[in-house]
Amino acid sequence: MIELPIKERILIYLSDHPEMQSKDSIFSQKGIAEGIGASIKTVSKRLENLKEEGLVEAKKTFFIETGRFRKFYFLTLRGIKEAKELRDELGRKEIRVREKDRVKQMKISELIEHLENPEINYTEVIQNVRGDYLDVRLLLKPRRWVDYSEKRAEIKHFFGRQAELKEMGDFINSTSKFLCIKGVAGIGKTTLLSKFLEGLEMDIFWYRFSEFTTIRSLLNRLSGFLLKMERRRLQNYLEGERFEVEEILILLEEELKGINALLVLDDFYKASREIVNFSRSFKGLELNVKIITAGREIPLFYDRKDVVMKKNIREMTLRGLDKESGLELLKHRKIEKDLERLYSLTKGHPLLLELITPETEAEAEEYIKEEIIGKLTSEEKKVLEFASVFRCPFPSRAVNAPYDLLDELVDRSLMQRSGETYDLYDVIREFMFGMLSEGYDLYDVIREFMFGMLSEGKKMDYHQRIANYYENEKSESAIIEAMYHYLQAHKCEKTFELTVENGNKLISKGYDRELLMILQEFEKDQVGKERWAKIELLKADIAFRDGEWDEALEECTQILSSVDKEVLAKAYQKIAAIYELKGNVEKGEKMLDQSLKLCKECGNSKMMAENYHRRGVMYWTIGEPENALDYLNRSLEIAKSIGDKPLIAGILTSISMVYNLKGEHEKELGVLRKALEFLEGLDDK
Repeated sequence: MIELPIKERILIYLSDHPEMQSKDSIFSQKGIAEGIGASIKTVSKRLENLKEEGLVEAKKTFFIETGRFRKFYFLTLRGIKEAKELRDELGRKEIRVREKDRVKQMKISELIEHLENPEINYTEVIQNVRGDYLDVRLLLKPRRWVDYSEKRAEIKHFFGRQAELKEMGDFINSTSKFLCIKGVAGIGKTTLLSKFLEGLEMDIFWYRFSEFTTIRSLLNRLSGFLLKMERRRLQNYLEGERFEVEEILILLEEELKGINALLVLDDFYKASREIVNFSRSFKGLELNVKIITAGREIPLFYDRKDVVMKKNIREMTLRGLDKESGLELLKHRKIEKDLERLYSLTKGHPLLLELITPETEAEAEEYIKEEIIGKLTSEEKKVLEFASVFRCPFPSRAVNAPYDLLDELVDRSLMQRSGETYDLYDVIREFMFGMLSEGYDLYDVIREFMFGMLSEGKKMDYHQRIANYYENEKSESAIIEAMYHYLQAHKCEKTFELTVENGNKLISKGYDRELLMILQEFEKDQVGKERWAKIELLKADIAFRDGEWDEALEECTQILSSVDKEVLAKAYQKIAAIYELKGNVEKGEKMLDQSLKLCKECGNSKMMAENYHRRGVMYWTIGEPENALDYLNRSLEIAKSIGDKPLIAGILTSISMVYNLKGEHEKELGVLRKALEFLEGLDDK
């Protein structure tokens, strides 16, 4: 390391990282300490000295995820000038540089210019020089790529597909943004993708679509990928109440800039219309990332101009293995005779080549039905039948089958290990208890055959058993699955109970689209008028959250004939909130009057507190702080009497906004501190 005082190393470090860089942690005390290889205690002292000299300034930033302010340090104009002088002096210093098999004398400034790598700066050189000698390999050490693709299926063995792999490699090196891979069920799309990713030096994101995938669930997963690269803006946005696609697209364009990433969207044929529409807009973003979509068919989020003229999108259709590779696969399975005939029967379909035996004379579909499924033991058949009813990968305990049986089915290519269970908590829980299990799934071809052979009675029985399993798992995603399977089992009563019990929690946790899919399965005749009103209220909550105010108003209006006073009170309160947002405060007040009257009649203290809270916020929005404080304090008194901590925190936050309006900032800050105490106690991010 080049010996320089800590003070000078800090100035050079900060000048190496312009303020416009997006990673806030670079400018924290910890980030600076790690960057220059010094202790935080030492860096903290030197930063104070630099502040006193007017070379560095501290700025505070509020982080929603922690609820706290953090300090970050930047150069002042004087600091920039002094840092430049230090860099110029350092740049003139000559050192011996080893590059490949040659050692030559170079100035540090010449070395940095010669390497043409934006990640190599003066700080990196200072850290890696030994005496007056530097091995360039220390500077060019490969960074660790983010691999967010643990969901992909394992590869047992791989044959052929060299032309396809080359075509995919050409795509990565081209100016095209999208590669769309199509192919029939079981043709090997996922296996090809998994093989291609091996050793690929890019940040990798993998998402497997299902029929119930929503934009939010896709973005939640993508935010986890970005978080690995310390890009938190998408996650922070999704934790808030707003969910505007236009805002998300702008944010994504910023978050995905400057990263060498490949986004893999598997089973894209299952994408909903809203995701296809989202993809059309996403396609137009200015991004460096590459995207591969794969599925039996690709919903058209693009047109022929993108393929032929703009060359922004490439298409690739996956067919059976070539003869040489197909025969090689059969030989790998120890099949030595009738190879040409077996290849002809399967037309090179990889999954069928894994299943076929020399004795068969049947074509593909008949062969699966008669020779594979027909020869299963009763226990194997039962497991595959049961597994075919799941709509997503499942842990082994969900099918209550021994590991050796599941492994045998995997070895015979009737089932696959996907590495993905529906809920991450399954994996965490099993790991904690020392019995981590893998996720299992059926190949589409096998699933469709097995499910198609089930009687309606068996389907309903299996759906109910799966629903029972998920109901005991407790997580939000498991509750959604339990509701879905109870509905398929025609257990409308049970589905309704889960819906009413968990609906608001699911909406608050971001599962509103998934819940709406369940709610849309209900029919009024199934549940009766009063229960239907509760379903309409949940639909109104979802529409309100999504900013669809007219739709929310329509849903609420349909509830007003209900005789359930609590449901009616909530409906009037929701209507009041909609009118307030539309700027009609007078009408909103009338709705709150109706709601309050019903709250008092049914003795619901929490709803009374919510009513006063809403009134307080309404008066705040029209600039009447005294009336606002009156109602908010009434609301706070009731909330404290019933011990509702989340409600108390929310009311305190609203009171702080009124003090802000009045310009009484000391009071505002005091109330916010109290609210923060409650929120931290609740661990409410």
